[in-house]
Amino acid sequence: MAREVISRDDLSKESVGAEPADEYKERLLKYIPAEVVALYVALLGIIQGASEGFPKNEALWGITLLLLVGTPLFLSRVSGVKKRQQLIISTLAFGVWVFALGGPGAEPFPFQETYGAILLPVYTFFIPIFEAKR
Repeated sequence: MAREVISRDDLSKESVGAEPADEYKERLLKYIPAEVVALYVALLGIIQGASEGFPKNEALWGITLLLLVGTPLFLSRVSGVKKRQQLIISTLAFGVWVFALGGPGAEPFPFQETYGAILLPVYTFFIPIFEAKR
């Protein structure tokens, strides 16, 4: 399965035998940057398990910013995604995952875990409704 979303606009009426446009489920899988989220979860576990004195919050901010920049780079260069809208949707999806997992700066916000637990499925439910355009 190619990673770039195939929208109805991508298909010309003359395309015979071409791949069909992606439906909701395919768009859902293509919009969530699973590789980047998995990398973040692994690094989050390492940082949370670090010994006292390790600058955990600073490290979390560093990897979060690095992966926010890295998400569209990875998707465009490694996965072949060229649609700007899909890159934006996927980068925002990574940000939502970070928030839901209790990313950097979470301590001063009461109920952050609850808000993240609500935002993640809501965002994930709605993003595949949109077909990314070029």
